[in-house]
Amino acid sequence: MKLAIVYYLTSANENIKKSLAALAEIKSKNLEIILVDSNTSEELGEYVTNLKFQSPVKKIDIYETLGHSYSYNLAFKQTDADYIYFSNARILFTEEMIETIMKVLTSKNKCDVYTFCPNQNKITSKSSSEILLREFALKYYVFSRKFLDEKELLFVNFHHYHNYFIYDALTKAKTLGCIPIDIDEHSLTRIVYTYNIYDILTSSEMIHDLITRYDLEETEKEDTEAIVTFAILHDFLKRMIKTNTNNEAINSSINNAQKLINRLCPNYKQNKFINEHKDNKMCHYILNFQPTLKYIKKELA
Repeated sequence: MKLAIVYYLTSANENIKKSLAALAEIKSKNLEIILVDSNTSEELGEYVTNLKFQSPVKKIDIYETLGHSYSYNLAFKQTDADYIYFSNARILFTEEMIETIMKVLTSKNKCDVYTFCPNQNKITSKSSSEILLREFALKYYVFSRKFLDEKELLFVNFHHYHNYFIYDALTKAKTLGCIPIDIDEHSLTRIVYTYNIYDILTSSEMIHDLITRYDLEETEKEDTEAIVTFAILHDFLKRMIKTNTNNEAINSSINNAQKLINRLCPNYKQNKFINEHKDNKMCHYILNFQPTLKYIKKELA
């Protein structure tokens, strides 16, 4: 069994330096580190060259800045690993963390997709919104390469529609597994966004379109609309606030989010998956949502 950990390299920052340095210390013959150099900065390129990785490394050079999705697709096509983890630059890997992941992946109960579930040994709900309440982020998932290949699941090149990729994968997965690790505890707190945050709104529309394309039943439709609501009102707006952009731009993003949620999910406050969700803080924020900067900053601070 082999696990591939994929990194997208483009610009230097302290997060990715610390993350790569931590991973370089880990020695495992069952680990493959894939570094996709998408026209990376000279500073980061030199830093990576000087690292002494203890596990096998595959470096892929693109010589153009083509984005996360293109780089991830390229890495997927060039690895023969059994499982693949698309890492972001904030993850601090440890020997214990990798050992826990490997233990789960080598167990006899093979799964299409694994999610990091702290203090949990199995998925207790098949509801996608139950699983996806945390921010839509690739860092929470490990995928079977065979599953992605059989279902022909790839990222949309040149766009950051990762929400769509994750939802589509979970929808098509027959088996879901749990890795008992709190990935957030292994994440650096400083956030540097290297993609267009508005892609979250576009991918939310794409996910909503699947309701018609897949002819979902009423329960599945409501589940999907809960996911779309979380992505638009929580994930998108939380990221916009964290960019520390000016209030005019943030107010514009709030208006855009409000218009989109009214068009796609006008009855979201009656959604049973939102009302019955275990995260009371999240539900309170969504059910009492007010399209004002003051409310959003107060609730998402």
